[in-house]
Formats: sequence, structure tokens, C-alpha cells
Amino acid sequence: MDELKLLSSLPHHSKMGKFENPKSAPVWEAQHGFNYGTELLLAAADSLEAAARRNDGVEWGDVRSRHIDNSRAIFLRFVVGLRAS
Repeated sequence: MDELKLLSSLPHHSKMGKFENPKSAPVWEAQHGFNYGTELLLAAADSLEAAARRNDGVEWGDVRSRHIDNSRAIFLRFVVGLRAS
């Protein structure tokens, strides 16, 4: 349940990425992230990466879903990195 609440609190995937994470991650951390432990963030990132690997189709929706899951995982790992610094 906590992971579901965590995932639903993440910003839209258009606000994630190489250039967006430095802007959106601190905002998300201040508004929502403090509610979730680092272990949960890492577990959710692992789950998202596993889901992306399982979704190995070639349909447009499969590709998009993999990209979104990977973007969310990278975002969560970026937040963990912010916490460590």
C-alpha cells in the first residue's frame, strides 16, 4: 500500500529525466518524499525496473510503459542520491 501511495505521488513522467530531475526531485522530496523511507524508494525503483524488464513487447504502449517505468525508477534513485548528499 505504501508503494502505491508513493507511486501515485510522483510527478508526471514529463517532469522526469536528465534535465528535469534536478528541478523536480527537490520539490517532490519537500512535498511528498519525506513521508517515505529510503528503503521504500529503493524497493519501488527495483519494482519499476523489474516491471520494465517484464514488459518486453514491441507495441507502442509497451515501449511507452517501459520508458515511464524506467523514468520513475531513475527519478527515485535520484531522490535517494539527494538524500545521501
